[in-house]
Amino acid sequence: MLAERQDFDAAIGVIVAKKKVKSAVQRNQCRRIVKEGFRLNKGLFSHAYVIAIATQHAANADKSQLWQSVEHFIEQCAN
Repeated sequence: MLAERQDFDAAIGVIVAKKKVKSAVQRNQCRRIVKEGFRLNKGLFSHAYVIAIATQHAANADKSQLWQSVEHFIEQCAN
């Protein structure tokens, strides 16, 4: 989800519900990977507030799958 902001730089909010991803380790890993992907591509999101919501698939994904998902999202936003 993207929302346009006029008064601030780009920002991100990550929501990983305990109901969807049971393990705290996995929830924190999801948050870290999404935030790092955003940080590396912050220039693409000037004046935008990005809200990332993890789904049930994040519970079963490993790091490489999470990175692929984040990169796919960033490519879609860049176009």
